[in-house]
Amino acid sequence: MARCGKDTMAAYLKEKYGYEILVFSDVLVEEAEKIGLEPTKMNLSILGDELRAAEGNAVVAKRLMKKIDKEKEYVLSGVRSPEEVYAVQNEMLDFHLVYIDTERSTRFKRRKPEDPQSEEEFFERDGRDIQNKGLGKVIEMADYTISNNSSVEEFYKKIDELVKKIQSENE
Repeated sequence: MARCGKDTMAAYLKEKYGYEILVFSDVLVEEAEKIGLEPTKMNLSILGDELRAAEGNAVVAKRLMKKIDKEKEYVLSGVRSPEEVYAVQNEMLDFHLVYIDTERSTRFKRRKPEDPQSEEEFFERDGRDIQNKGLGKVIEMADYTISNNSSVEEFYKKIDELVKKIQSENE
């Protein structure tokens, strides 16, 4: 979900563990730039819906997977549909889907100053992602869940615990 901490987690995994970051919405930003569309959150959401209608629900993941170097480790941020999950699983052998569970009120408070959405507009995007893309099913598919309702430091501790858990399971 928007403002749950996806990008914070990705940046931390990059900084501490050396992962490369790939963001699903970057594919949409590139497409928006090609067609001269302003890359606002809502425009990207609508563009994503249009691409999925034209090329299938895995289109964004398939385009993102073209950027993968199999010699590197990645954290992917912003998966929206089960089909995207399956497309990534087909390309990445050691894939773990993490759901970051964050209260609605906390997410809304985390909006950036340059993102002056009303509460209705903010949560409308959640509805679009859950209904149109299948985000609710993606959440159900998660291998792990991390709660992110307190400080960044607490969130980092939970990420470290998850990394240790995954590493021990892979041994």
